[in-house]
Amino acid sequence: MPLEESKEGLNSVDKALYYTVSTYQAMKDEGYHCYSMLANGYSNYPWATSFMNYLSKGQEISFKDIQNDIYYLLDQGTYVEDFMGKGKDNYGNDYDFDFITDTKQFYMMVGNHKYVPEFIEENHYGFNHQENGYAYELFYYPEEKEHFIWKMNVPVSQFEHVQLVYTLQLINPQKKAGEYGEYDEDGHLFKEGLKTNTQAILHPIDSFSKELEPEEFLFPTVSYKVIETNVDEPEKPSETIKTEVKKSTPVTTSPVATGDDTKQEFWYALLGLSISTLLLLLIKHYKTRRE
Repeated sequence: MPLEESKEGLNSVDKALYYTVSTYQAMKDEGYHCYSMLANGYSNYPWATSFMNYLSKGQEISFKDIQNDIYYLLDQGTYVEDFMGKGKDNYGNDYDFDFITDTKQFYMMVGNHKYVPEFIEENHYGFNHQENGYAYELFYYPEEKEHFIWKMNVPVSQFEHVQLVYTLQLINPQKKAGEYGEYDEDGHLFKEGLKTNTQAILHPIDSFSKELEPEEFLFPTVSYKVIETNVDEPEKPSETIKTEVKKSTPVTTSPVATGDDTKQEFWYALLGLSISTLLLLLIKHYKTRRE
């Protein structure tokens, strides 16, 4: 098409720009973080400058912004609320899990680095002490709604996922023979018996210090068995058995989608599938005598 007739129809550049816009928008719609930046030396092509400004919608982007967006998954100030399991098991019996505050019973992992808790004051612990304080803190609240808050005071990298590994103890196990609870490793089966958490919520802040919508996690469940011994056998001392439950979140549970599947995949990247948080449950195993 001769140049003087270019306004009378579409040419290859028009088609290229159209498909560029379509692809760019489709990528954004799928959840990709896309950026439009002007390259140096193109001021002689006003149509190109105009097109790039159209894509960026006038937003100025720096390489630092891009690095933060790629490198960091969560910013400082992000925290998790985790409420200990309490309710009724599959037989209607009351159960109650307690968080074990012994500092030998919980720790943190950041990538391959393990950090043990340091006692700050009653029910307040810190991990990874730095010049300006602790990188992570845990606040324990033993009141009626027993829970803890796990706070991030530093950004969380997508390449060094964080885990909190802690111990729960079932304080009122049943003595009558039978199998109590229902085992569900990560909560995806939505069982009701012996939930390890009544509620677990991630309060995320993105790498631009923007508060995002809270994300709720699924609830793993556990089970245990009480065995009756033969009446002629002497009663043996109570045993303590350890049940390991691998989780898919930063705090013990797998994120639940809240109407946006991309968010669930987003949190899985941080907390999950790659994080494999481990929750240890101490369940007292009783052997009783048949009367």
